[in-house]
Amino acid sequence: MTTVFVDVTQFGAAGDGVTDDTAAIATALANIPTSTGGVLYFPPNHTFLVSHVDISAYSGSLVIMGGGWSSVLKLKNGANDWIIKNTTGSQLGTTICNLKLDCNAANQTAASGGIYGYKWRRCLIDFVWIHNPWQAGILLTADVSDFGYQNRISNCFIEGGMNTTTGTNAYGNGLRLINTDENHVYCNHFENNGNPNDTVYGFHIYDQNGLTDYIGNSFVNGMGVFKLDGLQCRIIGNIFDGNGGNCVQINASAADTIIEGNIALNVGYQASGGTANSINGIYLNATRCVIRSNYFESDASATPKTNSFIKIDTGATYCLVEGNTLNVKANSGTLTAPIYFVSSQPAGCRVRQNVGYDSVNSKAIFVTENHGTAQITSGNTSVVVNHGLALTPTLEQISVTPQNSLGSAHFFWIDTITSTSFTLHVDANPAATVNFGWIAQTGW
Repeated sequence: MTTVFVDVTQFGAAGDGVTDDTAAIATALANIPTSTGGVLYFPPNHTFLVSHVDISAYSGSLVIMGGGWSSVLKLKNGANDWIIKNTTGSQLGTTICNLKLDCNAANQTAASGGIYGYKWRRCLIDFVWIHNPWQAGILLTADVSDFGYQNRISNCFIEGGMNTTTGTNAYGNGLRLINTDENHVYCNHFENNGNPNDTVYGFHIYDQNGLTDYIGNSFVNGMGVFKLDGLQCRIIGNIFDGNGGNCVQINASAADTIIEGNIALNVGYQASGGTANSINGIYLNATRCVIRSNYFESDASATPKTNSFIKIDTGATYCLVEGNTLNVKANSGTLTAPIYFVSSQPAGCRVRQNVGYDSVNSKAIFVTENHGTAQITSGNTSVVVNHGLALTPTLEQISVTPQNSLGSAHFFWIDTITSTSFTLHVDANPAATVNFGWIAQTGW
């Protein structure tokens, strides 16, 4: 079977950036069979001005492609719509690739953006440049009872959501997901997204459903990166650089999230404005999450914004925060703490083996494991030992071993455990120096 290939310029699309090409593109699209699909082609070195390209009549097997990023679809002033959209039916196996979508956010006043995908399943968006989205560069959505699923977004450049105007739903998201799961978002670059006038939803990515992998992406500047309201996401091997909000905000409904192997530089940086020491690398308030083997570096600009690298709220029960590297740079201001508990440590929350250095205070960061030696000398029956831990250990988290004879004493014990020390006792004057080794670990 021969694939139908339709060049929109052969059906009257001018591509001069001035002429409204909406009708001509609709005519070209109508020449592709809805039952079998085909290729809708936008040649390079053209800018096609549109109100929208509506693909709702196609259930799938449709390819919308350009000849590279000089193939541009630009949203008309005041269109208040989505450049490519299907608002009814569903899409199976649709591909959008090799073109640029200019969402023209500064000249929109209502919900609009690059791609609106309703009930997309196993579709692909690849090598697409999406510029200045008003609500979102890509919005994938579906019904609560009839999900989208298993889509791929790869190798895209999505930027400029910060340039959106104010208005209802003017989020400036790069990507927004609603009632769609088992998606994979990988090897994309997001830059300057998130409406700074919307601190609730103005993020690079707003995931309301979860069960999506985000792997090997980069996020530069803009506002917060991930707002997660859905459970079981995987955020692995990404780069965060100079984001003006939380790199990852894990709300109470986002249980079972895994964040691993990411690099977060200049946490909380904003080129201008903002409140000093107010932004976190990760805000954690969901149960059974894992934050492991990430690197965090604080903002050291003129008005540093880093509050903490990991802020742990009361909902973070049975979480594991392990093996992260924390770097508080000189001139970073006063962090609340590199790892900060909003209240007491949540039940079952394990924080251990995180390492790093605080150049501001010239000390190791958030020590949860420590060891050392202590002595009780002749004529004494106790010694105060400074454990140096960031958390107060419990009695069972401290292990003491004598390294020689107790002399005239018969047994030893510890008590008076505080946030800085514990006291080691023997039952009688040992009449000699008794050496002890000790280990304290709060991460168990």
